[in-house]
Amino acid sequence: MTDTQQLIERLAGKARPVKPIGSPMQRTLAWAVMAAILIALVSTSFGVRPHWWKTMTSPGESIEFFASVLTGLCAAYAAFQISVPGRSGSWAWLPALPLALWLAGIGVGCVGDFEA
Repeated sequence: MTDTQQLIERLAGKARPVKPIGSPMQRTLAWAVMAAILIALVSTSFGVRPHWWKTMTSPGESIEFFASVLTGLCAAYAAFQISVPGRSGSWAWLPALPLALWLAGIGVGCVGDFEA
């Protein structure tokens, strides 16, 4: 028997089963919870931007905010989908629509500031 074959048999004999990774949805939720905790800690330490609640009553601002959050969540989910072998790379397009909505909101805001 060759040294390589002996090594393989010795390693295989000591191998333990590995725990499979979570589903992309589970990993996305875990990532989102950790991000929310971090944002809460930073917000608690430094405070929320002045007039943030008043700003969120504006439909344009709130749509822009939620589109940015949705873009992040979709991008995380797409990244976790793509990281699974055999999954289609077309998952990378998942955050495109919320990103377009977010950028459109920013563009409308810039045009409004330019006209004012």
